[in-house]
Amino acid sequence: PNFRYTYDSTKPAMEAAIDHNIKTVIATLWGGGDVDHFKALDGLCAFSEYCYKGKECTEDDVYAAATQISGQPKEFIDAVSEYYLGYIGSVRIGTGFFYADPMFNLLNYDVDYDEAIKRYTNALNVIEKYKTHKYYTYYSSLFKVVIEKARIFKSLRKEYKAGNREYLFEFADNTLPKLRR
Repeated sequence: PNFRYTYDSTKPAMEAAIDHNIKTVIATLWGGGDVDHFKALDGLCAFSEYCYKGKECTEDDVYAAATQISGQPKEFIDAVSEYYLGYIGSVRIGTGFFYADPMFNLLNYDVDYDEAIKRYTNALNVIEKYKTHKYYTYYSSLFKVVIEKARIFKSLRKEYKAGNREYLFEFADNTLPKLRR
């Protein structure tokens, strides 16, 4: 789930509906099969709180409702949104890191890998504070994978072109099997 994108797109849409006296709006959850839709319930709070409070609704109201509904505190919600590295509406970023073949980085060739590793690591550090959270294992594992994939994308091609056989053997014998697990 990308709470930040959901909130930032829902707020103006709901305010426009209120301004134009539109009484019926529909909220939907979009995405692929790689996320349990129950994990996205916090984003629906942006919709529901505007329905209940109108234009007086604040971002804090939405976070409070999200925490009440999903059991996820604000910092956890924001950490999960880092999967997309702040790219507006992009599903390419996190999903691209997760699914891209390490040998053929066709999706995230234009990403600053150092920045991605830093942001993913910061998000993981927040997630690590919530070991008792019901989605801890899922998100912890997810962020560990994208951190490792970002590291691979940062160095694999460079080391291959440099002929660094030691790196390549380490990658083949240890990094790749660990990532697969």
